[in-house]
Amino acid sequence: MGEEWRSAVLAELEVAEDELPRLSRAAVELAALVVSGEYNAVAVGDILEGDEVLKGQVIDLANSALYAASDPVESPSVAAQRIGMRGLWELAVIKVARSHVFGPVLESVLGGEQTWKSARIAGAISHRVSSAKLGANRASMLAGLILCAGAPLGHQLVQRVEKRRGSKLSSRMRRELVSRAGPALCLMLARNWSLPPAIEAAAESLAGGRNDLPPNREVQVAVFSTYLAFARCPGL
Repeated sequence: MGEEWRSAVLAELEVAEDELPRLSRAAVELAALVVSGEYNAVAVGDILEGDEVLKGQVIDLANSALYAASDPVESPSVAAQRIGMRGLWELAVIKVARSHVFGPVLESVLGGEQTWKSARIAGAISHRVSSAKLGANRASMLAGLILCAGAPLGHQLVQRVEKRRGSKLSSRMRRELVSRAGPALCLMLARNWSLPPAIEAAAESLAGGRNDLPPNREVQVAVFSTYLAFARCPGL
């Protein structure tokens, strides 16, 4: 019975790329601006006006303690300037991850809320550590957070297999299959979303089960932030 399920999950894994969530229009447009290397206030304003939820998150973040803001801002353009293009793009990516990667398992899977909590902690740790070790211009919320995507993506994959087979797995078997498929799915997501090379390298390191410390410092920050976040959220 167990071997049949493992084979079914492996078969699903081979076509899993088609089931991965896609980045939002806002995230794709912000990515194009990041690649251009130019800050276009008008273009950024238009992007944010087209996504009310993201606009609210940008203003909230710009006014948060993370940016040591003394003067509150209400304009999305001013908030965007305070955060910077890289931060804006990362926030758009995180919004998609929250809705379409972690969102589907928050209530339907035991420990779903804890998984999202762990991801948020990993993002906060990676931002703080990368800011201190790599410089403010390379600070990243995304590096740690995205590496926590394996478990929810794994649960979604297993749920598709369960639906197709018309039966449910035991909790033990589910955990085993998710732990095997999750890292590969996380790496697949990093490549599919064209995330920075350091994040892809960190995902590849975790998927390969390598225990040696990666030589690249940005990769080290991403991996360290993820491990530390899970250490702070035991039971995942």
